[in-house]
Amino acid sequence: MASKIHNGILILTLILFASCRTQKPAPRPAPPETVDFPTANIPLPVVDFNFMLPEAPELAVCHSPRKDITEAFTPRDKSQIAIKDPKLFDENNTEIIDLSLIPAGEYAFPLPNGNVISPYGGRRRHHSGVDIKTCANDTIVSAFDGIVRMAKPFAAYGNVIVVRHYNGLETIYSHNSKNLVKPGDRVLAGQPIALTGRTGRATTEHLHFETRINGVHFNPNIVFNMAKRKLRSKCLVCTQKGNNVIVKSVDILPHQKAGPYVPPPPYKGSPDKSGGKFFNSIENLHLCTMNNQGLLALAQLILPSEILSNFEVVRVEEEASLIRIYLDESVKAEYKENPEIESKGFCEAVTIRDFPIRDKGVDLIVRRRKWYDKQNNRYFSDSYDLKAEETRYSKEFAAFLKGVYGDDSYDLPFA
Repeated sequence: MASKIHNGILILTLILFASCRTQKPAPRPAPPETVDFPTANIPLPVVDFNFMLPEAPELAVCHSPRKDITEAFTPRDKSQIAIKDPKLFDENNTEIIDLSLIPAGEYAFPLPNGNVISPYGGRRRHHSGVDIKTCANDTIVSAFDGIVRMAKPFAAYGNVIVVRHYNGLETIYSHNSKNLVKPGDRVLAGQPIALTGRTGRATTEHLHFETRINGVHFNPNIVFNMAKRKLRSKCLVCTQKGNNVIVKSVDILPHQKAGPYVPPPPYKGSPDKSGGKFFNSIENLHLCTMNNQGLLALAQLILPSEILSNFEVVRVEEEASLIRIYLDESVKAEYKENPEIESKGFCEAVTIRDFPIRDKGVDLIVRRRKWYDKQNNRYFSDSYDLKAEETRYSKEFAAFLKGVYGDDSYDLPFA
């Protein structure tokens, strides 16, 4: 019995062993796929996003225009101090010289280290210039660019030089020990032209310096700050009266004064039936007096977007066949916050014809601001592309007219 049990156990063991040898092991699950993400060291493509930014406005540098002066001199021109220029005051009796537009490199104090020892007028009020002293044989330089008109000994002046400048002025340098230039020479501001001396009627070595226009002398202290030896930032308004010329110094010209237009008071008549507008039967003029919200609403409806974003509506006038909208350039935040940028009023107004409204022409009277950059000593104004080329129309209105009438510029409405 025991042997049978033993044999049965042995047989079962062999069967189990055989079954284990023939059974295939279950396959292992495949490992999950790994994804290699890029590291931070992989360079990204370089993209220039500057195309999304608005273009910076171009700064138009202002220069003082050169006047049409006489450059060919007669023998009399080369031998006399007080000589008129026939090209000055030929169209009207006023000449304007804007000293504020002359940059630092285009003027020079005539005796860089000198001090005034006798002012214009003097005690007897006959001194036609200022006396500036340093030492003997010091270098005298030209105050502005110009042409030498006279260089010779002349009466009490001694050795004298007269320079006619492109801005319309003439400057005189006398009592020189030696003249370094001759008539007809073109000189630059700061160029040496003579040496100080005591020739003529003089008691000590010095420079007698005069400023003249059309032969008439005036106080050089109007042109130069003699104490600081700097050019004044002024406008000279020169008015001819007979043979005399009166020179007045003003801070800024009337049309350049800062600040918005101040509209005249509304007409105190009876309102018309349209409700609200006052009608002047004599001038046939409506003055639209409206608050800022009304002006802004009007501007948003009819003004080009570039004008609306850069200019403020300051006044609106309406005539029988014309509407005038006055706009002043807004003050940019970067200029307002920059202490080196100083406002110098406005440039001359420009008229732009825009889309008509109800058979009435629309004129935009636009004034750009004039700025002074203290750090770089220059004047500039921002430029705006508001008008179509070679027209007085806004770009949008010009494009509309071209689509309707083609390229023909004649017989346009509201021209």
